[in-house]
Amino acid sequence: SANNELIELTSGETGYTAAIAAQVDRMTAMVKNLTALARLDETEKLSRMTEFSLSDALGNVAESFRAAIERGGRSFTVDIADGLYVTGDEATVRQAFSIILENAAKYALTRVRFSAKRTGRNVVVECENDADGVKKGDQSRCFERFYRSDEARASKATGNGIGLSIAKSIVELHGGSAAAFAAEDGEFTVRVTLRSSK
Repeated sequence: SANNELIELTSGETGYTAAIAAQVDRMTAMVKNLTALARLDETEKLSRMTEFSLSDALGNVAESFRAAIERGGRSFTVDIADGLYVTGDEATVRQAFSIILENAAKYALTRVRFSAKRTGRNVVVECENDADGVKKGDQSRCFERFYRSDEARASKATGNGIGLSIAKSIVELHGGSAAAFAAEDGEFTVRVTLRSSK
């Protein structure tokens, strides 16, 4: 990266140096994600476990992605029930849902729907978006490390196939579960289930 910047300073930016910079950024993001995964793999329990309002956390995370999702005329529907509480590390829970919404922002064609509700003793959070090439049925391969579908690789969206794996690991550290499926062709849904604390 430093050498590339030096070349740009002395000779000016070219298509080649821009490509190098983009790849450096991609590799840096991958290393950060792999480091995060390694830390999660080594963690048996979370140290900052407190009860917090999941409703507020999800609302804040959703709003931080609104501009990115609504770019290009896409719709973003948020339906988060009030009074949802869980016990856990709020920062990492927010990170998990940020990853899920970032994924939706990358691949949604026209819409994203983000919802959360109480179901029995659990809280169920769903993020659904339309997407190219998704076939009806189980989509759990998206949680495999480094997995990217053919459509994802063919798209202009950058990624390395680690994000959703991190999100799933965080959810499981909190005793929850994460699933991915397509109710119909062209629809992609991530469903997270966490134990309610109230």
